[in-house]
Formats: sequence, structure tokens, C-alpha cells
Amino acid sequence: MIEIRDPNEKIIEKIEIEDWYEKMIEEPLKDLVKLLRNNGFNTFCSCGHKPSPYIQMEWYDDLDITRLYSLLIENGYFGFVIEARWEYQNESSVLQYVTSHRIVNLTFNIGGEGLATIQEIKKGVK
Repeated sequence: MIEIRDPNEKIIEKIEIEDWYEKMIEEPLKDLVKLLRNNGFNTFCSCGHKPSPYIQMEWYDDLDITRLYSLLIENGYFGFVIEARWEYQNESSVLQYVTSHRIVNLTFNIGGEGLATIQEIKKGVK
């Protein structure tokens, strides 16, 4: 069960895990988000609109980037860009409280406007 909350932490909606993909992920990315999550990638943001549909996820080890690349190729995805970066957030003026958040942007540069199709996402068509 996933709880959707408003900014005041009030529960707006409860969604069963299986329904989550159907209700919360845009059509052209549903299968890919599910593939990534089923293979241990923690996705947290996605958008299926042109010109550059994307998925954002966390990464924990440099090998995750290679594993992500291989997973995409093995499952027929082409025309993508993987951008990995570290974001540092200093929560106080004391250096030891700096936290690191590793983010991966997976982008499909397909051009055009509107919602992408599954075929465009798969093949990276421009």
C-alpha cells in the first residue's frame, strides 16, 4: 500500500502497489519503470512527454551505471543518455553533516511534442 499525502502530510489517497504503476506512471514509461524497479533501481521521478522523456533514480555504486546500461540494451532500448551526478546538501555549517545524494537521469531524446509512444521510447526515434 502506498499513501499519497498533501504538503501537510494528510493522506489524500491510498493505492495498492500493483495499481501504482497504472495510476502514477505515464503510459510510455510504465514498462521501463517496472523493469528498473524489478532490477533494484530506485526510481523516484519520471515524465513521458516529448521532446525528452526521462526517468530519475538513485545510484549507490559505480557499477550500477554499467548495470543500467546493460539492462537497457538487453531489453531493446536505444537512443538514451545516462547522466550520473552527485548532489551535496549541507544541512548545517558543520562539515560532518554534509549528505550526498547520487542521482541518475535517464533521458530519451526523441524530439517532437506531446506524450511519447512506447515505440519511440524503446527505439529512441527522432
